[in-house]
Amino acid sequence: MKPSSYQHNEFFAHRPLSGVTFKHNDAVDIVGGDYAGNSGSIVGLDELGEDPCHLVELGSGQDVFISQSCLCLAEA
Repeated sequence: MKPSSYQHNEFFAHRPLSGVTFKHNDAVDIVGGDYAGNSGSIVGLDELGEDPCHLVELGSGQDVFISQSCLCLAEA
C-alpha cells in the first residue's frame, strides 16, 4: 500500500512508522536482489506493508526501489 501524505511527512521528519526500519537519509548496504553489493542512502518510502519498499540513491546517483528485506544499515 502506498504511504499517505501523513506517513510521508512522518518519514521525512525522521519519526518512526510501524514496520519501517530505516529513516530518511540512512546509509544502507544492499544485501539482496539485483543491486546486491551496492550501497546508497534512503531517499524515499514507496510502499508500506509486510516488506516496505524504499527509494535508494546509489553511490552512482541512480535511484532504485529496494525492498526493506534486501537492505541493512551501512557500517560506519
